[in-house]
Amino acid sequence: MELPFLSSLNVDSSGHDHENADYTVNAPNLCEFRYHGMLDHVFLVPFENLVKFTLESFVMETHEVLDLLSHVPQLEICDIVNVDPPTMRLETPELPVVVLGKLRSLSVRGLEVSDMASLIQHLDVPLSATLSFKTYGDDPPATTIEDFVATFLADAKGLSISFKLTYHESETTYALTSHSRNKISIKQSLCNEEALKYPEFEALSRQKTSITTLTLHSLTLPIRSSLIEALGFWTLLTRIEVFTDETEFEKLLIALEAAPEPICPQLRTLNCSGTRFSSTRMKYFLQYRKDHGVPLQELEITKGFAEPNVHAFVSLIPTLTEFDPDLSRCGFDSPWIKKCNCNLGHRDEPFS
Repeated sequence: MELPFLSSLNVDSSGHDHENADYTVNAPNLCEFRYHGMLDHVFLVPFENLVKFTLESFVMETHEVLDLLSHVPQLEICDIVNVDPPTMRLETPELPVVVLGKLRSLSVRGLEVSDMASLIQHLDVPLSATLSFKTYGDDPPATTIEDFVATFLADAKGLSISFKLTYHESETTYALTSHSRNKISIKQSLCNEEALKYPEFEALSRQKTSITTLTLHSLTLPIRSSLIEALGFWTLLTRIEVFTDETEFEKLLIALEAAPEPICPQLRTLNCSGTRFSSTRMKYFLQYRKDHGVPLQELEITKGFAEPNVHAFVSLIPTLTEFDPDLSRCGFDSPWIKKCNCNLGHRDEPFS
């Protein structure tokens, strides 16, 4: 199929007619291409001028995605959706490294974790590119989601983890920001018995990192031992932001009081807006940090959420910020929480 003057093309080949003959698309001046359907009968020649590519297909393997991307070297914006991941894992051929030197935005949805990890290992893209991935758990997992996220932690300055639950499916979103590269977002969907499993921190804490900001947005938190282990390694943290249930918040405070030496010695700011807590418990925490020479400098809360009030601890914190609950702006997509009064996620994490 020769289309020498075409600049934009939208193809929907999602029907079930398997008698279609194979065909090749040759459109050297194509700038924007959207394709929906099976790839069995389509062969692409290099699109030297293509800058925007949207693909929605089925049962794609990693090597097929890389092969497609190798045909579009000038690509700037790419959105790939794998509607139905393969049910069988075939022997993977040796994969080439694909260079996309002008890429500004890449979104890939529908690959299992190990396939997504393999894809990223074989892509050479600018640090300025925004990367967004939505993945599913392997069974059994060849690569865990925590190990996948950990590969990006070395250069990260901010790590955000949010948890969303709908019926029997859960979605965990990891967002990483840094000085050296653009934002990376990784989402994982789980269902059935795995839906309520909050990701643990052990694998994340094994990776050397210099993150200064940690954001947790979930009604549940990791188990206490995982919190202590991870926070014990993340010694450069200066800011922690958390929205959670009051009983779960207690686990975080206990972790930050871990003996014999307090962890996160550089912690200056705690944002627990949207989270209810006991003022007596907060007083104990602030006094503990002060007594051990690592006092908290700033506490950000929602007005009226300290029970009964802030009087018990206000003298222990140099800066106390109280957000109006009616003006709160939650930046996370959490339809399972009827009213979230936090002020987290609506801006990029600040760096110290």
